[in-house]
Amino acid sequence: MRDQWSTIRLGDVLSIDNEKLGNHAVEPSVFSLSKYDGVVLASEYFDKRIASADLEGYKVLKPDEWAYSTIHIDEGSIARNRTGLTGVLSPMYTTLTWFGKDQEPGFFELLLRSPTMLETYRSNAQGTVNRRRSLPYQAFAQIQIDVPPLLEQRRIVDLIEVIDERLGATDEVARRARESANAARSELIDWTQSLRPLGEVAMIESKLVNPTLDEYRNLPHIGVDKIVSSEGTLLPLLSAEQDGVTSGKHLFDSRDVIYSKIRPELRKAAFPASSGLCSADAYPLRPCAELIPEYLLEVLLSDSFTQRSVAKSGRTKMPKINRRELFDIEIPVPALEKQHQVADFIGMLRDVGIAAHASQEALSEVRYALLTSLLSGHLEIPNSYDALLGGPHDRAR
Repeated sequence: MRDQWSTIRLGDVLSIDNEKLGNHAVEPSVFSLSKYDGVVLASEYFDKRIASADLEGYKVLKPDEWAYSTIHIDEGSIARNRTGLTGVLSPMYTTLTWFGKDQEPGFFELLLRSPTMLETYRSNAQGTVNRRRSLPYQAFAQIQIDVPPLLEQRRIVDLIEVIDERLGATDEVARRARESANAARSELIDWTQSLRPLGEVAMIESKLVNPTLDEYRNLPHIGVDKIVSSEGTLLPLLSAEQDGVTSGKHLFDSRDVIYSKIRPELRKAAFPASSGLCSADAYPLRPCAELIPEYLLEVLLSDSFTQRSVAKSGRTKMPKINRRELFDIEIPVPALEKQHQVADFIGMLRDVGIAAHASQEALSEVRYALLTSLLSGHLEIPNSYDALLGGPHDRAR
């Protein structure tokens, strides 16, 4: 019950550490603190060294110790070191040691990154420039929070861990579906036979129209930012009016495959199978009778086509492939029966990924709503929950 909750200060469970590395014979692991992924190895996260050449002033972070970004904590940059490694962090971070004997650290990992706490950090930060406002430990330690009894904290941790495991499983399904679809394109699309210039089997028949006119403003609008890279899918669309677009857009119909001409290495292509408007930075490609749009989509997303389109794209800062260069690329055009077989199989894999992604989004919404209610005390996990675990808080910690 909420009346069993207690009020504590953050300084009651986390004490400042800030131990500096100093002189060292061997270079330690260098960490970064992501607002999304917590404490991570900087070499893996950035794929290159970003640390200073001199690490003496960097702060030591041991396993299970905590850290937060003094100037970006209100964005969620606070976490426990779960890497199992001892490393160092930039001096811009504050490092902390946990000593909350009657509290569950896993619960505080959930609480301290919650939207309510981010707002609390923001309101307690010091300074006048928004992006440079800081939260020194002295102010951090004085922040008061309401927490449930220890057993309830552990139940909350366990329940959220169960949801996170399911989220991880659905993410793995979506990842494998994407990888399988790309592998199938490489295996099933034969680039050694029946090659034809794209311009012989597809055309651009759409015209640029004014999206503010009554006959067009309510049509769905596809900007290149709404095309999911490498997947052949679209993010939720808005109408041209809702998107606030005013410059000329391509009017496409249900036969057209949309292909982004900007940065072809991103593989942005989709087959909406409906009418609408698309950005002038994309080509609405209409296949001829010898080519089905579903198969054309898979060709455009393939490794082989991407290599050819990237080789032809110009501009160094913003690569772009023009219409002539695009239509000069030769693509395999097998019999229609083979095209259907290829498109159907890869489409099935795409559907698996879409279903997994939808499940992931739905579960994420459930997690957010449930955690918000549990952290606020509006919802309480009953004592009977422990029976599901074979004993109290078996899964916690």
